Amino acid sequence: MDTPQPAEPETPSETVAGFPDELIRKLREVVRNTENVGRRFPEEARKIHYEEVPARPIRGQASKDEADALRDEGIDFASLPRS
Repeated sequence: MDTPQPAEPETPSETVAGFPDELIRKLREVVRNTENVGRRFPEEARKIHYEEVPARPIRGQASKDEADALRDEGIDFASLPRS
């Protein structure tokens, strides 16, 4: 007979000063549910936009000029402030 396992204790979460808990939860969700394509972000965003590859949620880096070019092409994305 199986005995019920005790619930796993909650792991203490990392804290980030100055940000509401809900924002931190949402940011972690974004990271968990996106593919980090790094510096290939502009290239991958274009491939997705022009339907050269299947759509998928991505994140990565782009220079200001690369981001401006993506916007000029009508490619929708959100930028996060640099640290």
